[in-house]
Amino acid sequence: METTDLSAELSKSMTKFKIPAAILAAALTFALQPSSARAGTLSFAPVFTDHMVLQRDQPLRVWGRAAAGTEVSIRVAGQTKTAMADTGGRWKVTVPALTAGGPFEVVATADGESAKVADVLVGDVWLCSGQSNMQFALKDAKDSKEAIAAAVADPKLRLMTVPVAPSTVPSDRVNAPWAVPTEKNTSDFAAAAVYFALALHRSPTERDVPIGLINSSLGGSWVEYWIPAEPALPRGEPKPVSVWGVKPTYLYNGMIAPLAGVNLKGALWYQGESNASQPGQYAGLLRKMIAVWRKDFESPTLPFYVVQLPGYTDDIEKYSFAGVRDAEAAAAASDPDVHLAVTIDSSESYLLHPHDKKLVGDRLALLARRYSYGEEVVADGPIYKAADPKDDAMRITFDTHGSPLTAARDGLDGFELAGSDGMYWNASGQLDGPDAVLLRSSHVPAPQFARYAWQAAPEATLTNAAGLPAGPFRTDKAEPQPMMEVQEVPLLRRLTTKKYTATVNPGGWLTGLLVDGRQMLSPNHQGGIVPLSGFGPYPLPNCTLANATQISFDDNNLRFTYRFEAEVVYVDIHNGNKDGESPVRCMLASNVEKFGDFAANKPTSFGFKQTRLTIDGIERCEKSNDGNYDLQTRVPAGQTKTITFRMDGR
Repeated sequence: METTDLSAELSKSMTKFKIPAAILAAALTFALQPSSARAGTLSFAPVFTDHMVLQRDQPLRVWGRAAAGTEVSIRVAGQTKTAMADTGGRWKVTVPALTAGGPFEVVATADGESAKVADVLVGDVWLCSGQSNMQFALKDAKDSKEAIAAAVADPKLRLMTVPVAPSTVPSDRVNAPWAVPTEKNTSDFAAAAVYFALALHRSPTERDVPIGLINSSLGGSWVEYWIPAEPALPRGEPKPVSVWGVKPTYLYNGMIAPLAGVNLKGALWYQGESNASQPGQYAGLLRKMIAVWRKDFESPTLPFYVVQLPGYTDDIEKYSFAGVRDAEAAAAASDPDVHLAVTIDSSESYLLHPHDKKLVGDRLALLARRYSYGEEVVADGPIYKAADPKDDAMRITFDTHGSPLTAARDGLDGFELAGSDGMYWNASGQLDGPDAVLLRSSHVPAPQFARYAWQAAPEATLTNAAGLPAGPFRTDKAEPQPMMEVQEVPLLRRLTTKKYTATVNPGGWLTGLLVDGRQMLSPNHQGGIVPLSGFGPYPLPNCTLANATQISFDDNNLRFTYRFEAEVVYVDIHNGNKDGESPVRCMLASNVEKFGDFAANKPTSFGFKQTRLTIDGIERCEKSNDGNYDLQTRVPAGQTKTITFRMDGR
């Protein structure tokens, strides 16, 4: 592992993007820890610590280090097993399966030495991974106080947070001690995972079973980051860019490989937003990741519970969230041990990170109760089964899992029909028995194809009587298209003068600024001038003012007001939050250069060839990992700050 260089880059990147200090400290601690324990010292592997949960009802793998050739004895819950340390000092013992219970001690002895892991519970261990929607902290979730209190009061819940610890090669070390829930560590833990555990403990059959949650996730990560380096990505396919200075495979190496061999009950996976630019590859990559993890954890049928992407209204060009949802459904349909938690009915479609993580945790728990614990509960919404054209209509049948179809509200919205030309039109739908819907459209006299909820944030109203939503589907096999080509894009605001054209998107971001016909702002999906949170850029959903020269957006806390003059754009940023400052970022286009030296809060000239743009009100100016100029500033609590874009022209 390239410890010094990688740690320095990680520190710089995390500081730049406001990664919490606790995560940074943990990551650096991992990067700088010694490579191995003192030769001859008896020890457990780093994944075995006080307060841990061991997986019940499976032969248990326990391993560690000792002097080469030493016989190691392991004692736990009345069971004693021995093994011999190999020439490298590694030992591994398999303990017969244990039933749920505890607390116990796991004691190792060898050649007069002893080591102990205390306060160990035996129950079910769940690995929770993905990007920011899995990393999303419980304290930031909707109505989280009750959940935090319930978790802290739960004597059978234990938590492990794997630090962000990228590695250039697979590692066997991890600095992630298990912990009893406290208000602090529970508040910072993955919200969806905590809600999942609490829901299981409300079940009549699992309420007394200890649960261990392992959170190993990182916001912005592609699925490729969680797969080993081999086999390589298909030749000619674009590879994901680095995030926080991390490259593909590095997260697998540093955050999954060290856990390999741990007994698990199953895995929760919440990811896909970053792969929405290449949805056609996602199903294959997800299948590959699942296969690798099952091999690593020595569980050929390890259950995976996948959260399907929720609705999201932003107009990210060339990104297809509908395509990723389709790929997630395809991966689940092809594997009897992969199940999909549909969240298309999320009421927060303007947020890339919905705050209602209880909905997510509850639906994951329903799936686990049905497929991992064998409870007779309805865990799935209606799943598309077949399409049967009938003259001017099409009849769609569903697997309802024993719960008849119904509509979330009057009318069935979200359906579309297409004829042989493949052009889709909105369709009216009506229930046709307990498991079918009949569709018609005046624009499609002879329907050939149908699809449902095939937009970024669709009006999806079909459910079953259990209240679970039908998953999006399509009957055609066309390649997934970019989102802007398959949905009606929300209204963009554009203003054009003789010097520039400014574009503001529905989330309140200045995403385009053409000066003399040249694009000065980054065209990627996080480019332009945007507010930042701990999980990256976020939209301001409320447009509160719009006239010929001004437009304002806010979220009842932060307000962006754009004022347009003939050759100047002013961005007034008011931070109404009384508790802390608000960071703001502006990413420039990749071909834009800086002219002269930068000084904080002083005018700085940028441009391309003879086109010039002077920006004022910026505190920091750095190059991003992709070579773009990354400009940042902070607005203190209760204050207003103005960023000025002055078009100097040619």
